[in-house]
Amino acid sequence: MANVIEQNQDKDISLSVRGVRKVFGSKVVLDNLTFDAKRGEFIVLVGPSGCGKSTMLRSIAGLESVDGGTITIEGKDVTNLVPKDRDIAMVFQDYALYPHKNVYENIAFGLRLRKVKEEELDRMVRDAARKLNLLDLLDRKPLQLSGGQRQRVAIGRAIVRNPKIFLFDEPLSNLDAKLRGSMRLTIALLQKELNTTTVYVTHDQTEAMTLADRVIVLHGGHIQQIGSPLELYYHPANQFVAGFIGSPEMNLLEGKLERVDGMLCFVSSGIKMPILDGLKSFIKEGSEGREVVWGIRPENFRVPKDDTKSKNSVELKVLYAEPLGPSTLCLCSFGDTRIRISVQEPLRPVIGETLNLEWRSRHLYLFDKETGESLVKNH
Repeated sequence: MANVIEQNQDKDISLSVRGVRKVFGSKVVLDNLTFDAKRGEFIVLVGPSGCGKSTMLRSIAGLESVDGGTITIEGKDVTNLVPKDRDIAMVFQDYALYPHKNVYENIAFGLRLRKVKEEELDRMVRDAARKLNLLDLLDRKPLQLSGGQRQRVAIGRAIVRNPKIFLFDEPLSNLDAKLRGSMRLTIALLQKELNTTTVYVTHDQTEAMTLADRVIVLHGGHIQQIGSPLELYYHPANQFVAGFIGSPEMNLLEGKLERVDGMLCFVSSGIKMPILDGLKSFIKEGSEGREVVWGIRPENFRVPKDDTKSKNSVELKVLYAEPLGPSTLCLCSFGDTRIRISVQEPLRPVIGETLNLEWRSRHLYLFDKETGESLVKNH
């Protein structure tokens, strides 16, 4: 399994995690995790359930002790400090609001514990409420609020403290799809306005792609890859990252890379796809003849410009179609396997139809079948 570590040489580091290890019983949950976050950077930890992302976040917060490694915030080693001494603020999945207190008092709660003077407290609470469009709701109790409003109150309680780092633990997972979209925008704009270092945990790769300056992909307690959203999308380090990043998810087909009639092709059951000339030079040496996994993104199919078949033409039979307005997502038979494709208007495929399309991509996704590692040089 890959453990891709990014070495950040920038001295302007807000959070530094070095060799962090966490074990529950005999299970290693975090295995030698190392990464940095610059001041003001938005970092997203993403991965499937059980990959260790929430444990890593709780370790940064001090809610979990670590069994190895160090955690440093603004140059201060906080590995063994209690949460209140770390100068962080955390927003949880379940909001964690006090039901008997109104919005104003929920936001003010941490300030009262710190014995902030009343005039300054009032200014800070109202400033946070203004940023989150909560001024008209300050007298309401949590039960009188929608899910999105409650989450904004939880965020307000965090930002009012002006911490060194914000920590978000799947804050949108309890909201419906429309609210998730609007809250995602709220969080993104607010983080840029405050310029506070943020570490955000989610299993939703769409949140990761839209929010992050950099994404850290976790799987099985290991870092698989660190990079910008587009770096992960176009240049996945391994098969896991390729299959996880992107919506709809990438098709992954098993086969072999070999020459047929002098052309380098991906060959599988019922499939022979020539590697496009512009992409051949990006394949790592020694890849020919290997058992491989070829990745095809659903959106990389196009209607040919004319009726002339090119060497990258494919014939697909539509097994199921999901109209999504400007695009249609289809399950199709491709050789002896099935793949999903996404095609744009005016093409509107229907079940049973045979489509003649071209596979077009500026990027190649090819992985070693045994190791899962990418066989493609970045381009």
